[in-house]
Amino acid sequence: MNRILAVDDNRDGLYMLQTLLQGCGYDVTTAENGIEALQNAREMPPDLLITDILMPKMDGFSLCSKWMASDTLKNIPLLFYTATYVHEEDRSLAMSMGATTFLIKPMDPADLIKVIKEVFGEIEKGMTPAATEQGNAKAGHQEKYNEALFRKLEDKLQQLAETNQALQSEIEERKQVQKKLQASLREKETLLREIHHRVKNNLQVVSSLLRLQAGTVKSEQVRNLFANSRNQIKAMALVHEKMYLYEDLCHIDFADYIRTLRPRFYTLFNWIPSKLSST
Repeated sequence: MNRILAVDDNRDGLYMLQTLLQGCGYDVTTAENGIEALQNAREMPPDLLITDILMPKMDGFSLCSKWMASDTLKNIPLLFYTATYVHEEDRSLAMSMGATTFLIKPMDPADLIKVIKEVFGEIEKGMTPAATEQGNAKAGHQEKYNEALFRKLEDKLQQLAETNQALQSEIEERKQVQKKLQASLREKETLLREIHHRVKNNLQVVSSLLRLQAGTVKSEQVRNLFANSRNQIKAMALVHEKMYLYEDLCHIDFADYIRTLRPRFYTLFNWIPSKLSST
């Protein structure tokens, strides 16, 4: 059974790759960065290395350089499988360093397995793909490697700039929405105040009409009924007047609201405060 060492700092991606390879009959060991991969390979050399490039501690290019410098590992095929280094210059650097194949994620699982089988087929024929490129692996690698890192940095900066622009646009949109909501709330409060004001005025008109009507009635009992009705209407008018005077209808201190109305109710209905309590 062929042994494959798979290297990727993305655990989900590494698990999926491991599952795929094991499902095809390969013995798979894993590592999450170049340092772990070198340690595993030195202890138990694999038949094939599949590695990502952008990883912490030691990236794929550094791993490839040390791989090719090892007498034990240099003839073991190294396959790059990356989603971040996708430029042609990156592929050229990888191949010049001795990589057997350079693949870009995501890749159809069937196509990936096909490439792996082709590599093992060449090994069975006595070919060592990694060794065929070693003659070019020492010339200008550091300069090309630095260029690759610079390109990746430029890509990341561009992505950050685009993300920042998108965030700024989103913030501006939210500010506009917030302004519209605040304007809508102000309009609503203005409308509510106007409603309370008009209701209060109408109730006062009704109270005045009752007072006038009571003046035409001779029966004391009927006049008392009119007076009681007027007091109830005045009480309702006071409620609406207080609501009208509040600056913020969304945040009303109800306890304060009751405390300010209570003395006026005492006067209106001739209540005795000592006999009443509020909570």
